[in-house]
Amino acid sequence: MCGRQVLAFYSLALSTGARRSELAGLRWDAVDFEKRRIAIIQQLDEPNDDGTPAFCSLKTTHGARTISVGEDVMRLLRAHRAHQNKIKLAVGRTEHYDDNQLVFCREYEHVSEPEHRLGQPVYIDHVGPGRLKRIAKLANVKTISPHGLRDTAASLLAADGVPIKVIAERLGHSKVELTLTRYIAVYAGAQEAAGERLNALLHG
Repeated sequence: MCGRQVLAFYSLALSTGARRSELAGLRWDAVDFEKRRIAIIQQLDEPNDDGTPAFCSLKTTHGARTISVGEDVMRLLRAHRAHQNKIKLAVGRTEHYDDNQLVFCREYEHVSEPEHRLGQPVYIDHVGPGRLKRIAKLANVKTISPHGLRDTAASLLAADGVPIKVIAERLGHSKVELTLTRYIAVYAGAQEAAGERLNALLHG
Protein backbone atom coordinates (compact mmCIF):
# COMPACT_ATOMS: atom_id res chain seq x y z
CA MET A 1 0.00 0.00 0.00
CA CYS A 2 1.19 3.50 -0.62
CA GLY A 3 0.14 7.11 -0.30
CA ARG A 4 -3.54 7.71 0.29
CA GLN A 5 -4.26 4.02 0.72
CA VAL A 6 -1.77 3.71 3.57
CA LEU A 7 -3.20 6.74 5.38
CA ALA A 8 -6.76 5.50 4.95
CA PHE A 9 -5.95 1.94 6.01
CA TYR A 10 -4.11 2.72 9.23
CA SER A 11 -6.47 5.53 10.19
CA LEU A 12 -9.47 3.26 9.72
CA ALA A 13 -7.78 0.41 11.60
CA LEU A 14 -7.00 2.64 14.57
CA SER A 15 -10.37 4.37 14.68
CA THR A 16 -12.46 1.21 14.38
CA GLY A 17 -10.37 -1.54 15.96
CA ALA A 18 -11.35 -3.78 13.04
CA ARG A 19 -9.32 -6.90 12.31
CA ARG A 20 -6.79 -6.95 9.47
CA SER A 21 -8.79 -9.57 7.57
CA GLU A 22 -11.99 -7.52 7.96
CA LEU A 23 -10.41 -4.41 6.49
CA ALA A 24 -8.78 -6.45 3.71
CA GLY A 25 -12.27 -7.74 2.79
CA LEU A 26 -14.03 -4.38 3.06
CA ARG A 27 -15.89 -3.30 -0.08
CA TRP A 28 -16.94 0.20 -1.03
CA ASP A 29 -20.64 -0.64 -0.82
CA ALA A 30 -20.10 -1.27 2.90
CA VAL A 31 -18.90 2.31 3.40
CA ASP A 32 -21.66 4.83 4.14
CA PHE A 33 -20.12 8.25 3.63
CA GLU A 34 -23.31 10.13 4.45
CA LYS A 35 -23.87 8.44 7.82
CA ARG A 36 -20.11 8.06 8.44
CA ARG A 37 -20.01 4.36 9.18
CA ILE A 38 -18.74 1.09 7.77
CA ALA A 39 -20.40 -2.33 7.77
CA ILE A 40 -18.19 -5.30 8.65
CA ILE A 41 -19.86 -8.25 6.93
CA GLN A 42 -17.03 -10.38 5.53
CA GLN A 43 -13.31 -10.97 5.74
CA LEU A 44 -10.57 -11.93 3.34
CA ASP A 45 -9.53 -15.57 3.61
CA GLU A 46 -6.55 -17.46 2.21
CA PRO A 47 -6.62 -17.66 -1.62
CA ASN A 48 -8.32 -20.57 -3.34
CA ASP A 49 -6.19 -23.34 -4.77
CA ASP A 50 -6.28 -21.69 -8.19
CA GLY A 51 -5.06 -18.42 -6.72
CA THR A 52 -8.38 -16.57 -6.93
CA PRO A 53 -9.37 -14.49 -3.92
CA ALA A 54 -11.58 -16.02 -1.26
CA PHE A 55 -13.90 -14.21 1.09
CA CYS A 56 -15.71 -15.76 4.02
CA SER A 57 -18.36 -14.80 6.52
CA LEU A 58 -17.40 -13.75 10.01
CA LYS A 59 -16.90 -16.32 12.75
CA THR A 60 -19.79 -15.17 14.95
CA THR A 61 -23.02 -13.24 14.57
CA HIS A 62 -21.49 -10.53 16.75
CA GLY A 63 -18.69 -10.18 14.23
CA ALA A 64 -21.06 -8.68 11.69
CA ARG A 65 -21.47 -5.12 12.83
CA THR A 66 -21.71 -1.46 11.87
CA ILE A 67 -19.04 0.90 13.19
CA SER A 68 -19.33 4.67 13.32
CA VAL A 69 -16.31 6.52 11.95
CA GLY A 70 -15.20 10.12 12.45
CA GLU A 71 -15.25 12.69 9.66
CA ASP A 72 -11.44 12.97 9.56
CA VAL A 73 -11.15 9.30 8.65
CA MET A 74 -13.99 9.56 6.15
CA ARG A 75 -12.14 12.41 4.46
CA LEU A 76 -9.12 10.15 4.02
CA LEU A 77 -11.34 7.41 2.59
CA ARG A 78 -12.85 9.83 0.07
CA ALA A 79 -9.39 10.92 -1.07
CA HIS A 80 -8.31 7.29 -1.36
CA ARG A 81 -11.40 6.36 -3.39
CA ALA A 82 -10.83 9.24 -5.79
CA HIS A 83 -7.21 8.13 -6.26
CA GLN A 84 -8.30 4.53 -6.82
CA ASN A 85 -10.83 5.61 -9.44
CA LYS A 86 -8.10 7.51 -11.30
CA ILE A 87 -6.05 4.31 -11.46
CA LYS A 88 -9.03 2.39 -12.85
CA LEU A 89 -9.63 4.99 -15.55
CA ALA A 90 -5.95 5.20 -16.45
CA VAL A 91 -5.42 1.47 -17.00
CA GLY A 92 -8.82 0.40 -18.25
CA ARG A 93 -11.02 -1.34 -15.76
CA THR A 94 -11.77 -4.49 -17.75
CA GLU A 95 -8.44 -5.05 -19.48
CA HIS A 96 -5.94 -4.40 -16.71
CA TYR A 97 -7.88 -3.98 -13.49
CA ASP A 98 -9.32 -6.84 -11.44
CA ASP A 99 -12.19 -4.88 -9.95
CA ASN A 100 -13.43 -6.54 -6.75
CA GLN A 101 -14.76 -3.21 -5.43
CA LEU A 102 -12.35 -3.54 -2.52
CA VAL A 103 -11.46 -0.50 -0.44
CA PHE A 104 -7.89 -1.76 0.00
CA CYS A 105 -6.30 -3.63 -2.89
CA ARG A 106 -3.23 -4.00 -5.07
CA GLU A 107 -1.78 -0.78 -6.42
CA TYR A 108 1.18 -0.41 -8.75
CA GLU A 109 3.80 -1.33 -6.14
CA HIS A 110 2.10 -4.68 -5.48
CA VAL A 111 2.16 -5.86 -9.08
CA SER A 112 5.50 -7.65 -8.97
CA GLU A 113 4.58 -11.09 -10.37
CA PRO A 114 3.03 -12.10 -13.71
CA GLU A 115 -0.15 -13.29 -12.00
CA HIS A 116 -0.62 -10.02 -10.14
CA ARG A 117 -3.20 -7.51 -11.30
CA LEU A 118 -4.25 -4.12 -10.04
CA GLY A 119 -7.34 -4.32 -7.85
CA GLN A 120 -6.65 -7.77 -6.43
CA PRO A 121 -6.88 -8.24 -2.64
CA VAL A 122 -3.95 -7.33 -0.44
CA TYR A 123 -3.09 -10.07 2.04
CA ILE A 124 -2.04 -8.38 5.26
CA ASP A 125 0.24 -10.38 7.55
CA HIS A 126 1.48 -9.56 11.06
CA VAL A 127 3.97 -7.09 9.60
CA GLY A 128 1.21 -5.16 7.91
CA PRO A 129 0.84 -3.60 4.47
CA GLY A 130 4.02 -1.59 4.87
CA ARG A 131 5.24 1.67 6.31
CA LEU A 132 3.66 1.25 9.76
CA LYS A 133 7.10 1.18 11.36
CA ARG A 134 8.05 4.34 9.51
CA ILE A 135 4.79 6.05 10.48
CA ALA A 136 5.35 5.17 14.15
CA LYS A 137 8.85 6.62 13.98
CA LEU A 138 7.61 9.86 12.42
CA ALA A 139 4.93 10.13 15.08
CA ASN A 140 7.57 9.46 17.77
CA VAL A 141 5.60 6.58 19.24
CA LYS A 142 6.47 2.98 20.02
CA THR A 143 6.55 0.62 17.05
CA ILE A 144 3.34 -1.37 16.88
CA SER A 145 1.93 -4.25 14.83
CA PRO A 146 -1.26 -3.94 12.76
CA HIS A 147 -3.07 -6.02 15.38
CA GLY A 148 -1.71 -3.68 18.04
CA LEU A 149 -3.84 -0.93 16.52
CA ARG A 150 -6.87 -2.96 17.59
CA ASP A 151 -5.55 -3.09 21.15
CA THR A 152 -4.82 0.64 21.10
CA ALA A 153 -8.29 1.55 19.86
CA ALA A 154 -9.91 -0.45 22.67
CA SER A 155 -7.60 0.92 25.36
CA LEU A 156 -8.03 4.55 24.29
CA LEU A 157 -11.81 4.22 24.35
CA ALA A 158 -11.72 2.58 27.78
CA ALA A 159 -9.39 5.26 29.13
CA ASP A 160 -11.83 7.91 27.93
CA GLY A 161 -14.72 6.29 29.81
CA VAL A 162 -16.53 4.57 26.93
CA PRO A 163 -18.57 1.65 28.34
CA ILE A 164 -16.91 -1.74 27.88
CA LYS A 165 -20.05 -3.12 26.20
CA VAL A 166 -19.82 -0.45 23.50
CA ILE A 167 -16.13 -1.22 22.95
CA ALA A 168 -16.88 -4.94 22.73
CA GLU A 169 -19.53 -4.27 20.08
CA ARG A 170 -17.08 -2.21 18.01
CA LEU A 171 -14.52 -5.02 18.18
CA GLY A 172 -17.08 -7.68 17.33
CA HIS A 173 -16.86 -9.53 20.64
CA SER A 174 -19.81 -11.50 21.97
CA LYS A 175 -18.60 -11.25 25.58
CA VAL A 176 -17.14 -8.23 27.33
CA GLU A 177 -14.82 -10.53 29.29
CA LEU A 178 -12.74 -11.09 26.15
CA THR A 179 -12.48 -7.35 25.61
CA LEU A 180 -11.39 -6.78 29.18
CA THR A 181 -8.83 -9.55 29.42
CA ARG A 182 -7.22 -9.33 25.99
CA TYR A 183 -7.66 -5.82 24.64
CA ILE A 184 -7.87 -3.29 27.46
CA ALA A 185 -4.55 -2.01 28.80
CA VAL A 186 -4.38 -0.18 32.11
CA TYR A 187 -2.43 3.01 31.71
CA ALA A 188 0.05 4.28 34.25
CA GLY A 189 -1.75 6.53 36.70
CA ALA A 190 -5.17 5.10 35.86
CA GLN A 191 -5.83 4.00 39.45
CA GLU A 192 -4.86 7.42 40.77
CA ALA A 193 -7.14 9.12 38.26
CA ALA A 194 -9.99 6.80 39.22
CA GLY A 195 -9.49 7.66 42.88
CA GLU A 196 -9.60 11.39 42.16
CA ARG A 197 -12.74 11.07 40.05
CA LEU A 198 -14.55 9.01 42.67
CA ASN A 199 -13.47 11.44 45.40
CA ALA A 200 -14.94 14.30 43.38
CA LEU A 201 -18.24 12.43 42.90
CA LEU A 202 -18.54 11.54 46.59
CA HIS A 203 -17.27 14.72 48.16
CA GLY A 204 -17.63 17.39 45.57
